[in-house]
Amino acid sequence: MNMRNKEPIAIYYARLMKNGRIIIPEGTRSFLKLKEGDQVELKVKPAEDDVSALFISNVGKRGLVVIPKHIRERLSLKPGSWLEVTLLAIYRPIIRAEGSV
Repeated sequence: MNMRNKEPIAIYYARLMKNGRIIIPEGTRSFLKLKEGDQVELKVKPAEDDVSALFISNVGKRGLVVIPKHIRERLSLKPGSWLEVTLLAIYRPIIRAEGSV
């Protein structure tokens, strides 16, 4: 999967919560029609640094997304850290009709 050189869909700032959680703002979720169960491709970087990381995560209730532990460790992220978050792609689950293969 080529996660480089994608045009951003949205850029926002978020504060890291316990267990590596961040929230996609409600206005952004509403505008993009993001729902629980969708997957998002994100680039995160500490607000005061130029080092970044890319990952894909499921969107949870109220727009919660979890940054994987190995990324939090590599970027030295702690709860309360401010992050610049770039939304690069949205992947929606495929819903198949009953009886289809």
